[in-house]
Amino acid sequence: MAVAVGTPKIGAHSPRRLPPSPAGPWRPALPPVEYGFRENPPPSQGGARGGIHDPASHHMSMRPLKRVTKVTRDRAIDLRKQATHPEKLLWSILSSRQLAGLKFRRQHPIEPFIVDFYCAEAKLVIELDGESHNGRESYDAERSKLLANLGLNVMRITNDEVLTNLDGVAEGILRVVRLAQEKRRESLP
Repeated sequence: MAVAVGTPKIGAHSPRRLPPSPAGPWRPALPPVEYGFRENPPPSQGGARGGIHDPASHHMSMRPLKRVTKVTRDRAIDLRKQATHPEKLLWSILSSRQLAGLKFRRQHPIEPFIVDFYCAEAKLVIELDGESHNGRESYDAERSKLLANLGLNVMRITNDEVLTNLDGVAEGILRVVRLAQEKRRESLP
């Protein structure tokens, strides 16, 4: 039986074909886009593998990551299930587009971080700072800076503000959203 050169025989191992990309069959499938930040180098480069990091000696670099990892996604789901009272209270006014029709997500992963609340249309991250943030001011500031480098507006609110002045917190969020929208309009040609 004669077989054309370069044609694999039936049953012979041949290279696996990739499915067509969403752009069409004429383009090869592309690897996933990388984005986000990595907190430390991978173990092969001397970094730690997971675990708790000391915020004082910790330095986050702008090393890109792949899409949201399963670990981060699972952690976000756990955090949603274990919401604190101030988080539940703030979510009660942010959920279901109750605040000026804005869609918020809670415990939203932005790799490698999980932010408390996120509004994509306003590019707004809201972080609640409670007792667990005491002594982590420099880590929180660096994290806010890295999120700002992604073009996000970061708003930090204390748990006490949510518990004692929920209406004032809602007004403050709306004020930040309006300022961000005005800034975006001014930057357009």
